[in-house]
Amino acid sequence: MPVDPTTHEWRYPPGLFPNGADGHVGALTPKQSEQVAALLAALSVDPSLDLPRLARYDVTPQVFLVRHLRAHGWDGQEAEKAVRELQAWREEHQVDALLRLSARDVLLQDPEPLLAHFPHYVAGRDRWGRPVAWSLYGGFHLKRLLQHTSWPKVLRHHAWEMERLSALLLRLSLSSGRLVDRVTVVVDLLGFSLTALSSQLVHFLNEVAAMDKKYYADRAGQLLLINAPKALRAVYGRIRKMLDPEGAMEVSILSSEAEWGPRLRALVPEEELPVQYGGKGKDFEDLYAGGYEGPGSIEPPPERPAAPGPAGGGDRRPSSYRRASSRRERGGPVHPRPTTGAGWWQLLRTMVVFLRPLLQGPAGQAGSAPGPGE
Repeated sequence: MPVDPTTHEWRYPPGLFPNGADGHVGALTPKQSEQVAALLAALSVDPSLDLPRLARYDVTPQVFLVRHLRAHGWDGQEAEKAVRELQAWREEHQVDALLRLSARDVLLQDPEPLLAHFPHYVAGRDRWGRPVAWSLYGGFHLKRLLQHTSWPKVLRHHAWEMERLSALLLRLSLSSGRLVDRVTVVVDLLGFSLTALSSQLVHFLNEVAAMDKKYYADRAGQLLLINAPKALRAVYGRIRKMLDPEGAMEVSILSSEAEWGPRLRALVPEEELPVQYGGKGKDFEDLYAGGYEGPGSIEPPPERPAAPGPAGGGDRRPSSYRRASSRRERGGPVHPRPTTGAGWWQLLRTMVVFLRPLLQGPAGQAGSAPGPGE
């Protein structure tokens, strides 16, 4: 039975933060609690700002404020500015209305082309109850995708996905009594060709990362890149210092199945792990046999008033690739589920910038990359 969010003492699942949960809800320092209270007071006196509505996907408005303070390095002024910009963006683009729309209504077209060339899924939960998003980059063809749709439609669709995922996180929190406000992301690079790297791809990642970072703060919890080139580890070592220490998630870069297999099985229970990765969970192909409806529920979260006080050789691609390809050749439906999340887009975008010259050899060998929309 769902708990009462205004009276429940919210904590994250035990063991989620092995090195301590400092700076998170339930483990704030006295100074951080004061910062939350100060930000709440500053926003509450503004009659034009609807804080309960902005925090509709968090168990309490205070948890919403902690997310934004963490995302901005506990800078109260920057967090307040971000919250005000969030409301302006949601009003300008009528984001509140997205949750009740279908994928077809959001895109103003059949979602099949977007799903066929952007094979991402949300399937299962990790050991702490967080949804697991799977990105199969071997089947990601951005140029083909943009032959069927446009940048504005893709970005609107991404916002729709984020709204539905946020509603799912709230529902999981209320049903479990534990804070479930982040997503675990697995990016499978098997079959992903370096020839796919282009300014067009970097532009796409940049646009999505900007939206996630600004309007869906601190939603990504852990990232695993599997079947990754070994050179990627060296690249990550070079860019790690560039990541925001407050917002950076745990990142693991694993090349062989001998490396990532045990990590996945330790992270995702067998009954939740998709069959494509040796588990007994859902088959990607069966997730949306009846139609694509995106992450989460279409039901909007309940409206809640603000609670007083601060908060504590051969084709080695996964079988889903092969079956999806054959379905497309036969003209049948394919319903992969797009991944959502925040910081991992920014991380991958940065990796692209460093990895491309590292792996392509001397300048002049790769040729010119197409610009956005080409």
